Amino acid sequence: MEFVGDCDRETRVGIYRGAHAFVQTAYREHFAIELLWALACGCIGIVQYQSESGAHELIEQYERSYRVTDPEEIADAIVNAGEFGHHTSDETWRRYDHHEVIEQYPDLYRELQGKQRQKQ
Repeated sequence: MEFVGDCDRETRVGIYRGAHAFVQTAYREHFAIELLWALACGCIGIVQYQSESGAHELIEQYERSYRVTDPEEIADAIVNAGEFGHHTSDETWRRYDHHEVIEQYPDLYRELQGKQRQKQ
């Protein structure tokens, strides 16, 4: 394991694609963007539950992941992650792509307009 310090997105994506697992332990994370990038690059998600972080919600229904509560479970999850094959991408996460999200705005806007009209 090597700490690479601060690096740009392209470098991080390359690292994620070469990695097998990504461990998220942040105490406070409103939306775990780096976890999402790592999952999209095929990493196994290992998330330590933190009450002020939404990271665990991202992987709740995702098979290639582990939700843990303490450091010992993190170590076990890293070992158990070997049960999954190595991937370099995962289309499951495409719905979070900027283009995909932006495409949803017009439909959502029209839906909200329709609801507002029904109230009037």
